[in-house]
Amino acid sequence: MRNTKLSTSFYSILIIVLSATLSAYTVSPVRALTNTPTYVLGVSNPTDPLILDLQGLTSSVTILPSISGLGTLGGNSILFVDGAWLQSVSSLDPTILSALVGKVVSGLPTVVVRGPPALLGDSISGLTRFKAPGLPLIAEGDKIFGTLADGTRVGSTLEVLSGFDYAVGTLFTWVQQILQSGTTPLASPVTTASTTGLKPSQSSPTPSTTTGPPPFWQFQQKVGIDTGTLFAPHGRISGAFTEYALQNSGSSSFRWKNFFLNTTVEPGIQIYQSSQSNWRTMSEITQFQPGSNAGNVIVAHGPTAQSASGPFSISYGIGVVNGTQGAMVTASQNQTYALKNTSITDLSVDPNVGWVHAINTRTSSGTLTFSIIPGWTLRLDAKASVNLSGIGNTTFATLQGNSVTGTASDPIMFSASGG
Repeated sequence: MRNTKLSTSFYSILIIVLSATLSAYTVSPVRALTNTPTYVLGVSNPTDPLILDLQGLTSSVTILPSISGLGTLGGNSILFVDGAWLQSVSSLDPTILSALVGKVVSGLPTVVVRGPPALLGDSISGLTRFKAPGLPLIAEGDKIFGTLADGTRVGSTLEVLSGFDYAVGTLFTWVQQILQSGTTPLASPVTTASTTGLKPSQSSPTPSTTTGPPPFWQFQQKVGIDTGTLFAPHGRISGAFTEYALQNSGSSSFRWKNFFLNTTVEPGIQIYQSSQSNWRTMSEITQFQPGSNAGNVIVAHGPTAQSASGPFSISYGIGVVNGTQGAMVTASQNQTYALKNTSITDLSVDPNVGWVHAINTRTSSGTLTFSIIPGWTLRLDAKASVNLSGIGNTTFATLQGNSVTGTASDPIMFSASGG
């Protein structure tokens, strides 16, 4: 990984000089693929690896000499920030971080690379923060679509764990897709959320002591985690947590959230062909549990155990049922995903949820992209925040003929808090 870091004193002198001569420095394009206006804060050298990578992605790359330059950025701009610089200057002047948070909250898609990339996201109130502790987070992007009446942020985050060039390109593409979609979850029906593959929410309120508008599941957040090159040559793993909150529940004692975890595995034999990788996908174990004494209880989950050899669909529903676990309404969300040559074992034992998705490695399914989307409903005490931990453990295998000759497991620990 390449890393360029400026000392605070040198950077302060540089800012004074630049501010006296120009407001921003536009970098000449090299081999751009798009013209999306992209700005860089915290980097002064035009040959910095971040600048060079961005030049290959867009013809419009501008170096901002100071935080004051953020006022010139339009709604379709992308901001990249050097994390080491942000950590250094914000420790001397906390208002710099506050100003940057203000721009992100107002909707500016922002990517922090190098240094502590989660520094910016951790400073945004109202977000449920998903993390992979112990792994080398190299870049994080945050896009806030809006804020609900209770202060909850509606947004999207993507974390890339390893591979500097891969991280820059992946996060740039991620922002591009958001900008080009032209819609946000706030402006769309809360039950469509096409990026998660969810079916429309099935809300069926039953008679209760409450009156008012019907319940529905409000999209709140999507957080992606991408391992990049961390697990090469075994494969690449990406996960996407999608969070929904039950609205109009009729309860003042509890809140309910639905979580869906989309895990996608690309085996080495598919993506690392140049290195002659022979690693295939063998299994995915997913397990989550609420924090003890945290006011969190998992009250529903899916899918249940099943198995088939040919292509088949997994369908399940999660949510709340009036009169059960303190719920005063009935409202569910359905999920469907496709599998082949795979068996599912439900490992869930109160208070935890978990699944094993085992692939027949000897078939072609072990060499192809593999995706699963289990989910669960979390009940929270009215004043409690989300407190979850879990693990996704992917096992890869090599074959000689029809025999397994080696296995390798690549675990990712997860934690979720806030919200």
